[in-house]
Amino acid sequence: MAVGGDGTVNLVASKIILSDISLGIIPAGSANGLAFNLNIPDEFEAALRNILTGSVTLMDVLCINDKYYCLHLSDIGLNARIVKNFEEEGSRGMWGYIKQVFKQVLFNRTVFTCEILANDIRKTIKAEMVVIANAAKYGTGLAINPEGNLFDGKFELVIIRPVSWMMLIVTLFNLLTGKLKKMRNVTIISSTAARIKLKKQQVIHIDGEIVEGIGEMDIKIIPAALKILTV
Repeated sequence: MAVGGDGTVNLVASKIILSDISLGIIPAGSANGLAFNLNIPDEFEAALRNILTGSVTLMDVLCINDKYYCLHLSDIGLNARIVKNFEEEGSRGMWGYIKQVFKQVLFNRTVFTCEILANDIRKTIKAEMVVIANAAKYGTGLAINPEGNLFDGKFELVIIRPVSWMMLIVTLFNLLTGKLKKMRNVTIISSTAARIKLKKQQVIHIDGEIVEGIGEMDIKIIPAALKILTV
């Protein structure tokens, strides 16, 4: 059993991927994104009951650079910087996260350039944020990848290109309402493998944890890699 947030769950899961051991989750972190996507209740006794009476499901896992596992969501750009500052300032809870969102959006918007290779298509883009999504939503409920599925043998790259201040507000609204894919500045690519080459090294957010100094990401899906107890 992993008792904690996404980082703790990732730490435990990484030791039992492709094994016969099943993972139970009791959400107890500042972000519980994977538990949220699996409909695991936040309340301790309910989550424990889920572990004792639930069934085992085989879940896909992402592998990045043959080194890092991602169960839920990873991203480059805006959210990664928000999470980094959230941790460095010792912020807690939703209001702490919202504070960092406003600080980044209002004072520190940074566009980056990357080359993406997926499905035999290569393109160089400027982006506000790129999400490597195994799941549909962040733990906050924001539907970054509305059609995401933890069990379908593929993942999505969600590319959010730079826009004006007004369109950024519209983008955030559509993110809240699950209509992000309708935006002209958003591209969603489904694949089983991809490569992202960054013009400059960036901070990467992987399942609630920050990894610095990454210049290239080789991403692949490992289907049905983790046995997990669900409702």
